[in-house]
Amino acid sequence: MTRIECLEKCVNEKENLRLTRAALRDDAVSRLSNENGELKEIDDAIAKLGAKLPLAAIAGKKSEIENIKATVTELNVRRNAILKKAGIHEEECDCDICKDTGFVNGKYCRCVKQAAAKMLIEELSKSAPVEECRFENFDLTATILVLLLLILYLPFLSLVEYLS
Repeated sequence: MTRIECLEKCVNEKENLRLTRAALRDDAVSRLSNENGELKEIDDAIAKLGAKLPLAAIAGKKSEIENIKATVTELNVRRNAILKKAGIHEEECDCDICKDTGFVNGKYCRCVKQAAAKMLIEELSKSAPVEECRFENFDLTATILVLLLLILYLPFLSLVEYLS
C-alpha cells in the first residue's frame, strides 16, 4: 500500500465514522423531538425564522434581521439545554484540530498522518514479523527487503513524527 493510499484510506475511515456518529445523533434528536413537544416547537420556530431571514435581508430590514438572529440564538440555547438534559451532546469527534474531516487548510491533518504512518508500519511488520525472527531462521534477503522499504518510507515517517 502506498503512502497516498494509506492517507486516503484513513480520511475515508474518519469520514465514515463522522457520518455514522452524525446519523446516530440525528436519529436520537428526531426521536426526542417526536416525544418532546417543546423541542418540536423550538425546531419549528427556528425553521420559520430561518425562512423569514432571507426576506428581511432582501428588504434591507436590519433591525428585523438582528431580532431574528437574537431569537434564534435564544431558541438554540433552550434547544441545547433540552438535548443536554436528554443526554444528547454535541457531535463528538476524535480530533479537535480537523473535527474528523481529515483536513486542515486543504492539507492532511496530523491525526490522518499518524494513522497512515501506523498503517504503513503495520504493513512493514507483515513483511518481517518480529515474533518469527530468530537467529536460527535469519535470512539476510528479508532484512535487505525490510531495509529498502524503510528507506522508501522513512522520509514520510520522519515527517509524521516531526509534525506530531
